[in-house]
Formats: sequence, structure tokens, C-alpha cells
Amino acid sequence: MLPGTIVLAGSWLLIVIVLVLDLVGILHRGTGFRWQATGLLIMFTAIDTRLLAHLPNQTGSPIGALEPATMPVVLAGLAIAMVGTGLRVRERRNIHRGR
Repeated sequence: MLPGTIVLAGSWLLIVIVLVLDLVGILHRGTGFRWQATGLLIMFTAIDTRLLAHLPNQTGSPIGALEPATMPVVLAGLAIAMVGTGLRVRERRNIHRGR
């Protein structure tokens, strides 16, 4: 397996765990964090799919047919993560202003 695939899969798992803990109520990260985590999960899933399509013995596999769709998915995930970043900045400003 490619080292990049292992790193992305580990990062994906960590983000899923923290997001679930936030949604369950154990952690309280806020709405901006949820948007960021969702965007990153979408991006990492698309990138992992692209990396898995390039593994040896995967040429001509059905996962290879998904490769052309990965870049639009990565861009959509990036846009969602950017919305989350904007929300987090706004949340922090409101906390510092005392709202």
C-alpha cells in the first residue's frame, strides 16, 4: 500500500472519530468544526479513491472508473471546509465580543 494512502486513511479515521464525538455531545466544537470536518472527509475520501485506483493490480478495476470524478469532489469538499473555516472565525469573534 502507498504511504500516502495509509496517512490519508488514518487522518480520515481520526476526523470521523472526533466528528462523531462532537455530534454525540462529548466534545463541543461548534458548527464551523462540523462543516470543516465534513469537507475534509469528502476531500480525503476522493483522494484515497484516486490513490487506490493507482495501486498495482488495480488497472481496469471498477474503482479506476471513479478517477475522473475525484477532482470535482475534492473541490466541493474544499468549498465546504472553507465555509466551515469562515463559520469558526465568526464564532470566535462573537465569543471575544461577548455575544
